[in-house]
Formats: sequence, C-alpha cells, structure tokens
Amino acid sequence: MKERKLVSKTYTIFAYCECGGDFLPTGMMLTSYPPQYPHVCNKCGKQETAYRTYPAMITETEETK
Repeated sequence: MKERKLVSKTYTIFAYCECGGDFLPTGMMLTSYPPQYPHVCNKCGKQETAYRTYPAMITETEETK
C-alpha cells in the first residue's frame, strides 16, 4: 500500500443579507428532497431557506510535491 501527503485548507462560508447582516440557522429542517434549512438575518429578520446550514465549513485539498 502506498501513501501520499496532502495539504488541506478549511474555509468558513457565511451567507449574508443585502442589509449587511448574516443569515443564521433557525434549528429547523424542511423534509423536502433535498432537505432545506430555514435561516433568519440577524440584522433585519428576513427569512430564507438554503440547502445547507450557514455558516458552513468546507475543506479543499492540494497534493504536495
């Protein structure tokens, strides 16, 4: 078995409102397919749904030389 070493970077993705606030999850999930997650703006109270909860974390991987 061979091994390889990778460098991974983690990013946090925020969803933001046009008023400048951030969308935060309400803790609920809609049982649609695919599931949707209601969010509310922490500044103006606007509500939107998304296919993931925000803030979200993703990881991107690069192969080292």
